[in-house]
Amino acid sequence: MESRRLNQAELEAAMHLIPESARRILPERNTEVLGAEFLEEICGVLVWEASGPEGILHSLYVAPEARRLGLGTSLMQLLSREMLRLKVESCDFGFDVTDETEGMLPFLASVGAFYETMELPMGTVTAGEGRAALERFGFGDAGCESVRSIRELSGSETGILSAWMREHTDQSLLPYLSGMGLSQVALRGGKVDGALLVSDALRFDYLWCDPESSPKVMAGLLWGAFAQMEQMQVPDDAELTMLLATPESQQLFGKLLEQTGRAALQCGGSYAIRDLV
Repeated sequence: MESRRLNQAELEAAMHLIPESARRILPERNTEVLGAEFLEEICGVLVWEASGPEGILHSLYVAPEARRLGLGTSLMQLLSREMLRLKVESCDFGFDVTDETEGMLPFLASVGAFYETMELPMGTVTAGEGRAALERFGFGDAGCESVRSIRELSGSETGILSAWMREHTDQSLLPYLSGMGLSQVALRGGKVDGALLVSDALRFDYLWCDPESSPKVMAGLLWGAFAQMEQMQVPDDAELTMLLATPESQQLFGKLLEQTGRAALQCGGSYAIRDLV
């Protein structure tokens, strides 16, 4: 059994072990793909990204026939060495807890990762349905001068948004700032007027608007994200998930899509450098 950074040929052969959300970002992000070999075949893959002292663990998967053989632990040990080499202190991660992924929880505990689980309401919609709903309610190409993609923010504006996120969500801005750029923010007078955080997995993680803001702010946040998806040629049948963690997101989902959410268990946490065995 051997773990190593994969070359291009090995990566192409192991692509079926990488989820769609991680495959989508490989060409344009500073990601590193680690692989674990068993019987001369790559059976485990870890995708991560370094950015300063923080990193992002995008995915970890071991083929069913090669589980409980130490491949996952070997990949995490290699990740520790890579984090040390690149001076990364910790890697954040998050995923939906399902029948397929619930086995990750005891594994994460065994390698010393910190994590928490929380049950949150969640909704599901396709990109086409979301865009059509906005147009149906007269929000199509609504526009709002204060709304921009987070990739368009200046350094000082990024600092304002980062501090706001820590206060409101206790999350890092990094996964959204270095991602596909679908997240939108409205700034007014040096303050956050509204924000829509969209992960690379096409998940609407957080939607918030100041109660005193114009209705155009929420419409602008949503339309900005859908317009960028269209530019990136995200197909209309691509499934989007929405964490309905705020009153704004619950109201939006119920009003626009005339649906109610379902309870979903979420896991979020971080992994710091451990024993370099």
